[in-house]
Amino acid sequence: MRKIAFLSLVLLVLASPAVLAGEKSELPEGQAMTAIEVTGMSCGSCCTKVETAVAELDGVVKVKADYDKGVAMVVYEMEKVDVDQIVETINTKTSFKAKAPEKTS
Repeated sequence: MRKIAFLSLVLLVLASPAVLAGEKSELPEGQAMTAIEVTGMSCGSCCTKVETAVAELDGVVKVKADYDKGVAMVVYEMEKVDVDQIVETINTKTSFKAKAPEKTS
């Protein structure tokens, strides 16, 4: 059930990048958005810890964590930071466990 909710969220975000990017329908050139699965969050304070840690990375534009869905949505500048660095930051700077999205080919 949790995987279905996560996949639904990912599809929603992919269909509408404006979720975190403000009113624009597309992200600016050089930016990307990703959904990172985060386990262990159980409250708003947990989300704040994840958001604070990720926001400190150079190149992160916006981050919003949701403990109900177990996901952190991150908009970032691709030339400055990558998904692996974001995942590593969550795993080392918080008590939560993050997992990079599976790559599709």
